[in-house]
Amino acid sequence: MTLRAFVVVALVGTVAASVAPWQGHAVGSDVDEQLVALMREIDRAHQTSDAATLDRIWADDYVLTDYRGTVKERAQALAEWKAGEHRYGSYVSDDIRVRAYGDAAVVTARVTRASMSDRQNVGEFRHTRVFVRQHGRWRLVATQVTPIAPQK
Repeated sequence: MTLRAFVVVALVGTVAASVAPWQGHAVGSDVDEQLVALMREIDRAHQTSDAATLDRIWADDYVLTDYRGTVKERAQALAEWKAGEHRYGSYVSDDIRVRAYGDAAVVTARVTRASMSDRQNVGEFRHTRVFVRQHGRWRLVATQVTPIAPQK
């Protein structure tokens, strides 16, 4: 190996080692399984209008940016669920991708849903959810919802 090739290999190795901690975790890890299970639990809570489950999963400082761009703090969002303002005929997450960084994780998914209480809240949406591990369990701290535009 020439000196130049050695320097290139050493440089690439150094860069890879410095970037590796930011790459998250191994696919299929225990964290993946926990967060995918939590996403499924959130789906069921939406399908059954289960405000108690959302109350348990949402962190105290949870914030939602809904599909219209409206920002709702935890208290407002939870009050709407408890009042029965949100009802879904279907609510299913797929294409779930987990990126964990210690006690924080970003989960993205496509959500196909059909609201029975809001005719505009029907179709496919991208969700970005931020979870943190607090006192040994994952809590949802933020959700951002974006409609997926129909393909032309």
